[in-house]
Amino acid sequence: MKPWNFSKIAITILKLTVFSACLFIGFRYLQKHEANWQHLQFQKDALWILPMLLILAAINWSIESLKWYKLIVLIKDIPYSKAVKATLSGVATSFVTPFRVGDFFGRVIHLNSHKKTASILTFYGNFTQMMATLLFGMIGFSLCPTQSLNLNDDIHLATSIVGFCTLFFGYAIVFFPQQMAKRFNLNDWLKFDLGLDHITKVLSLVVSCLSIVRYLIFLIQFYLAYRVFGSQMDISLLLSLISLLYLLITFIPSPVLGKLGVRESVALFLMGPFESSEIIVAASLLIWFVNLFIPAIIGSFFLMKVKSLKSE
Repeated sequence: MKPWNFSKIAITILKLTVFSACLFIGFRYLQKHEANWQHLQFQKDALWILPMLLILAAINWSIESLKWYKLIVLIKDIPYSKAVKATLSGVATSFVTPFRVGDFFGRVIHLNSHKKTASILTFYGNFTQMMATLLFGMIGFSLCPTQSLNLNDDIHLATSIVGFCTLFFGYAIVFFPQQMAKRFNLNDWLKFDLGLDHITKVLSLVVSCLSIVRYLIFLIQFYLAYRVFGSQMDISLLLSLISLLYLLITFIPSPVLGKLGVRESVALFLMGPFESSEIIVAASLLIWFVNLFIPAIIGSFFLMKVKSLKSE
């Protein structure tokens, strides 16, 4: 009798758990919000938006895969196709883990070496995305009428100053990661190669630009989702509120799997005074389904092909 291969047993359990959890969470989520969208009607002249949302989602995750690929090839030569599989696997594992911490594991499990360094580079890529969210979120916050946010002018100004100072410090980390790591003694503390010394200023700019393009795709998708349900909100106000929405849902800590309910709650808080709750929830649900649920299901299939914890 062959001895048990605990690595294969562990990965089999992981694959079945992630796939089952993605399906369970997704369908329970759709069932929970059934009452919010069953009476809505799509705008007939806007049905073209639905395939467009799927196309934009595919472009979105292709860009994220390219971003991760450009970082990982600094330490390990991999094909772009593997970066796509790893990125979508990360969506699947983050979908079913609190605070989306599973994203790192879902990606690096596709590598057979340099996993720790790859995790740091993954964090760096995610950080550039956070900075793009903060950048446009603060622009949206500055452009939003103070009356719509129930803030007086002094609080609005003070929050803007703090936000843009944070943005400045964040981009200092993006463009000077090696210096920041040395400043905080991360190399001595973590005791392994962080991979940050390989990141050039040109690469930092490329990764930041890719993150900004991804954000603009998010913005367009959310705008189209509102239009497909017949929203008549002013375009400048809608885009400002959407950018603020992404800012809040990104930085609000949430242990809930897939941030279920967080997006809808924040959207209702911000947009409730300007739009019906049915349209707000339906648009948020559509974006969640296209951008997270479908990629998570696809990613879980890629995860199924991983043979062991030491897989290629």
